[in-house]
Amino acid sequence: MLPSLLELPACEIHHLPQSLPYVNFTSLLVLDLSANNFNSSLPQLLFNVRTLVKIFWTNSLKHWPADVKSVSPRSLNGRIPASISNMENLTSLDLSKNYLSGDIPTDWKGLQSLTTIDFSDNNLSGQIPSSMCSQLPSLHWLRLSNNNLSGELEKPLQHCTYLDALDLGGNKFSGAISTWIGERSFSYLLLGANMFTGNIPQQICSLSYVQVLNLSQNILSGSDPSLDALVIWNK
Repeated sequence: MLPSLLELPACEIHHLPQSLPYVNFTSLLVLDLSANNFNSSLPQLLFNVRTLVKIFWTNSLKHWPADVKSVSPRSLNGRIPASISNMENLTSLDLSKNYLSGDIPTDWKGLQSLTTIDFSDNNLSGQIPSSMCSQLPSLHWLRLSNNNLSGELEKPLQHCTYLDALDLGGNKFSGAISTWIGERSFSYLLLGANMFTGNIPQQICSLSYVQVLNLSQNILSGSDPSLDALVIWNK
């Protein structure tokens, strides 16, 4: 019977061959290669695993497979490695529901095809780097909810020209809700459970394509009759 679980943590492995006898990576459910010494490219076959577990973290990868288009591992901890920017054909990056901590990487120059980022339900801290917008021209979906992120939104996200889904709920963002938000074509805008203050900007009423809008559990003030049709709650 072919194994469904392969665990090789802390084995001082430096290199893996392009194929392993008796291992079918398309049916492998768990793969643990954490705490090794990989310092070169990983074989493409590793990215056929259904559930990628602890492959990349606590290693020293210098080169990521450039032709991988989608990454969604689970059960990861530690920081998001800066080397992830080497995956130049990546279009979707889903690291949600893990145990990641530390800041969001600032170098995104190698990910020009990336359209979707989901870092929700982790323990990330710090601010959103402005490079996420300036270096990712194709970014359409950004989900950072349920972390410990903070700061204001005026500078980090104002250059996300094509962003149409933004979920920042359950963080510690503060300051006023920027007026530029009303100049975007958001279909999903979730800013609830933060520390935003001030009036709800009139520009929010210009979001003609919005399907889901949540500004609940903030410290917003003021009212506007034109917002009555939108579902908005505050403390």
